[in-house]
Amino acid sequence: EHFPYLGSLLSVQCTSKDVEKRIQAAHSVFGKLFRGVFGTSSFTMQTKMMVYNTIVVSTLRYD
Repeated sequence: EHFPYLGSLLSVQCTSKDVEKRIQAAHSVFGKLFRGVFGTSSFTMQTKMMVYNTIVVSTLRYD
């Protein structure tokens, strides 16, 4: 059995190539931002959370 979710068809077991692709894309974006943003003390936690939610989470949801 399948159902639509955010423009993708998911199975009951929650497997989907689209979901795997989004997870990989979000992981890649996070990795690229880690050294310059997340892995440094130059930014406040609030700024890091804004960047994370704006870029990484958006990539996970909508890529």
